[in-house]
Amino acid sequence: MPNFRFYIEDSAEIASNPIDVDLANATEARTESIKLLAAIAHDVLPDGNRHDFSVRVNDASDVPLFEATLSLRARWLTEDARVRGENVQPELKHGFL
Repeated sequence: MPNFRFYIEDSAEIASNPIDVDLANATEARTESIKLLAAIAHDVLPDGNRHDFSVRVNDASDVPLFEATLSLRARWLTEDARVRGENVQPELKHGFL
């Protein structure tokens, strides 16, 4: 079974230790890297207005094969909207909050 190495980056902070994973093939490594990216974003967001996350997949020889990136850019469109947003208590909508 091929070995793959996942490198994780969060807003220019690269994880010091790559994650080594045994998977059947590069397509499975791609799928797992995207799942990992979503899990990382879930753990970090919504803290802040700007985040970049990426997972790079290398093969057993450490040759890059695939990269997935997720970026968040959030901003209030007007000062009035920001003030109104601060005065609203979060509600449970669609199971997101």
